[in-house]
Amino acid sequence: MRDPAQRTNCIGRSALTVIMRLLGLALLALPAHAVEPAPPPPLAAQLDGLTAGHPGQSAAAVLEKGEESLLARAWLADRAAASIDIQYFIWSTDNIGILAAEVLLRAADRGVRVRVL
Repeated sequence: MRDPAQRTNCIGRSALTVIMRLLGLALLALPAHAVEPAPPPPLAAQLDGLTAGHPGQSAAAVLEKGEESLLARAWLADRAAASIDIQYFIWSTDNIGILAAEVLLRAADRGVRVRVL
């Protein structure tokens, strides 16, 4: 037969387990009240101010810093609505490569056609 202290400890643990399980079930039954964030406006609308003075022309921007270019690519991918065509000479599995892949996968999950050349 067990020591009375061990028996009390076992009963206490069992009661705690039952209470925690009941609390977990009660929490599952609560309705969720999360607010969905508003989707960003289409990319074209955000760039209208930059392109309005240059109809029919194209442009390029040189991003000299790695952090700057990663943030720009992520920003563009998060706002893409139809397709992304991206070209890399070397794609490593370092932090930058993993972050870039996650951004592109998020876009693909939203229905954006993603092509890596």
